[in-house]
Amino acid sequence: MKSPGLLSIVVAAAVTLALLPGVAFAGASGQPAQSGNPSGLPTHGQKPTVAAGSQPLFGGGWYRRGGTEGLLVDPVNPTALAARKVTGAARFTPGAVTVVKNLAPSTDSGRFNLMIDGVELATKVGDAGSTGPIALLPGSHVISETAVAPAVQADYASSIACTSAGELVAAGPGTNLLVILKPRQTMNCVVTNLRRPGEVIISNRVKDGLQGRFRFTGTLDGDFDLLTGGSRTFRLPPGSYRATQEVVEGVFAVDSIECSDGGDAAGGSTTSKESALISLQSGEVVTCTFANAGSGLLPEVTGSRQLGLSSR
Repeated sequence: MKSPGLLSIVVAAAVTLALLPGVAFAGASGQPAQSGNPSGLPTHGQKPTVAAGSQPLFGGGWYRRGGTEGLLVDPVNPTALAARKVTGAARFTPGAVTVVKNLAPSTDSGRFNLMIDGVELATKVGDAGSTGPIALLPGSHVISETAVAPAVQADYASSIACTSAGELVAAGPGTNLLVILKPRQTMNCVVTNLRRPGEVIISNRVKDGLQGRFRFTGTLDGDFDLLTGGSRTFRLPPGSYRATQEVVEGVFAVDSIECSDGGDAAGGSTTSKESALISLQSGEVVTCTFANAGSGLLPEVTGSRQLGLSSR
């Protein structure tokens, strides 16, 4: 996608060229730039022209990056412009925007493309990935991103915040943010993606409602006990978790374990005789129900006793 007025700062030996005022460009074939362009610059596809015999006003010439054309910024000394024969020239002072990726957690495997005005300037970046400083004409610009498969944008809570000279100048939720850049202004925009957690609900039930106490161990968030009919909810990052039931009080055995995500795209959770191996996705709610059968508790009885039942 082409974006009018997008330029790339030249970086050599880790030194960024200074943004100097008074850079002048002319319209194609010596004609003035389009009147609809408030900056006075020719649109992409129009190459600025200089009268025969004069020196170029910028170093490196016309560039191509990510399918977009632009001008490498290497401004000349403004005092020398008067000696150059430039037609339809327009003067401007660019600013610079850097877009940086912030992933939470930083180890998240998601990858993203960072864009300014719809142009991809950093591709497949993870945490701390950056476009580097990009020279832009003063005015409005859109900072945005797209997720790179297999990452899914909906799995993240996204936001963008831009600062300049240590102060917040623009911020908002989502994956697009409009910013207003001033001449010579340096702006740093951080695109944050917070992986949405999921929920795991462990519930217990006993056939006939007999009272019992059950302990669950595994990798959820420490061990915990449930009484008959009880449940506990855990809010967790995506991943695999295990829950195993043990009987603390009563005479019970696991009759069945059912988890609610059997049809999800990741294949869902699996169960064994007394355990559930839970596959939790971003934003997903998985309920695993442990059903038990047995004789329940014997109130006010200590030790063991055999009960005999007879009918008359």
